[in-house]
Amino acid sequence: MVWSAKASEQSVVSKYAISGSISGPSVSPAQFGVYFNDGTGAKMDYYVKRTVKLIKECPADGYEQTTLRVTSTNTAPSDAAISLPAYVTGAGAFGVAPGTVQTNVVAYGPAQANVKSATVDGQKTPFAPYIHANRPVGVVAQQLAPGESKTVEFTFGKIVQHTEPNLVVTPTIQPVKDVVLPTENVPCDQPQ
Repeated sequence: MVWSAKASEQSVVSKYAISGSISGPSVSPAQFGVYFNDGTGAKMDYYVKRTVKLIKECPADGYEQTTLRVTSTNTAPSDAAISLPAYVTGAGAFGVAPGTVQTNVVAYGPAQANVKSATVDGQKTPFAPYIHANRPVGVVAQQLAPGESKTVEFTFGKIVQHTEPNLVVTPTIQPVKDVVLPTENVPCDQPQ
């Protein structure tokens, strides 16, 4: 993504999707975003492989509803705590056991919507809800030991946009085409 400290350049960059802005002219009205913030204080994020997908649910109370699913796997070796150098594992300096990865999963919904709930591996979990630039945000911190996988889901409701949703993610070492999976549409039962 591109950003410039020069206001004249940034005003041009912000008009395009390459800016990575979460609000403004370059953002699709039905845009969702998933951003990964390392909480390990190290370089363990290199070992995390992810997939992200949108699941369009049946409308509720006249509004669109969408679930955002994020699956993460720590592919570090099982002995990462001792086989990887301290500058990679963090050596526990930020309260995360060496070899384990902590990631703050930050999920944005479209403007004017709300984030209704969050689950981890299908179990309801507490999350931190925010509003940023009129967009709902949900945050879940998760830890993954070597070889461990977890799936975090955020359900967004009261979505007023009726266009196809757009999904952006934090760039990682994985190609984006391997991270962002096609949107799934849940069939709605038709009244008889």
